[in-house]
Amino acid sequence: MTLALRRTVFADGERPPDDYEVHDAGRTVGRIYRMNSTGRELWRWTQIGIRAPSHDPNGGAADTLDEAKAAFRRTWDEYGAFERACGRSPRSNDELHEWLGRRPT
Repeated sequence: MTLALRRTVFADGERPPDDYEVHDAGRTVGRIYRMNSTGRELWRWTQIGIRAPSHDPNGGAADTLDEAKAAFRRTWDEYGAFERACGRSPRSNDELHEWLGRRPT
């Protein structure tokens, strides 16, 4: 499955630098953007839509854009593995991580 980054464009036409929507098959499935409010550069990533958990955080933070993309991809793939094995999306990140800890390698 190919995930693609596209620059975020807000309703008013604003296109902030270092702010990207994550797309899968034409659907927006997440966002990755640079935060500077913490006194250092961090990249925040979130999943939205079908694979986003209904409880618990649905993303994280990374030191670089490449690390944020890798974390997004890893979580995206883990959710897909859960869905294929269990026939549904995990209800939370805790449920996903518990399942990942039990599954055979």
